[in-house]
Parts: sequence; structure tokens; C-alpha cells
Amino acid sequence: TCVHIDKYVSPTAMASAGHRELTREGAVAWVHAYGDAWCTQDADKIIALYTEDADYVERPYDAENGTFHGHAGIRMYWEEYVQACERDIQFHHLEDELVFDKERSSAVATWEAHFSVKSSGSWKRIQFLQVARLRFAPDG
Repeated sequence: TCVHIDKYVSPTAMASAGHRELTREGAVAWVHAYGDAWCTQDADKIIALYTEDADYVERPYDAENGTFHGHAGIRMYWEEYVQACERDIQFHHLEDELVFDKERSSAVATWEAHFSVKSSGSWKRIQFLQVARLRFAPDG
């Protein structure tokens, strides 16, 4: 599955990863931090990666139910879906595939994920390849 996702990245997250200005290495570090937060299902780590006014677009084809606004919306999605319905997450960032555009403060990242998802009361193992469009805050 290939999914288009907008991620608005916090400059605080970039600085904490050791990057003050937007660089390819900073974008790679952000994706690794995202993968770590997902694997550990840590909502606080996820929130730290986004600006307060971020939009997290999980399902671009479902604007009403697939976009989560701000820290409160992103946290709600992570707590009610990710923490409740996903487990045993394995995340692998395909770093060589990252496309970085400094002028537009953006990157396109690709990763593989394998995890168990709860559906109709039972768990099933899934895997997919995901593509995410990252849009960074103006100050990196």
C-alpha cells in the first residue's frame, strides 16, 4: 500500500535531534524519531515531533475522518487507534529513498512496517510500504 500523508514537523523536534536548520540529515533523524515513537507507541514522543497547529493526514481519501488537527487530535488518534489496535510494530526507514527539498522545507520519506492490527476482536499480521510527505515548519 502506498499512502500520501502530510506531516508538519516541529522545529523543536529538529533541534532536539541535533539539527538547528533543515537538512537532509535532520529529515532522516525526524523519520527515525517517528519510527521509534510508533514502535514504542509513545504518544508524548509523537506529539513532540509536531507543531501545535499540525495536521496529521492518515487517510487523504477521507478528509472528514482521516485528518487529525493539532496536538489534541494527533494524541487522540494515537491513543484511540495506534495504542489500542496496533502491536509488535517493526519499522524500517528506507533512507536512500528519502527525497529532500530544502527550498520547500519538505521531504518525501518511505518506510516498511510490519505489525499486528486488531480487527473484529482478533489480531492479524500485516505489512506495507508507506510514503509520507513531510512539510517542515518554516524555521526548520
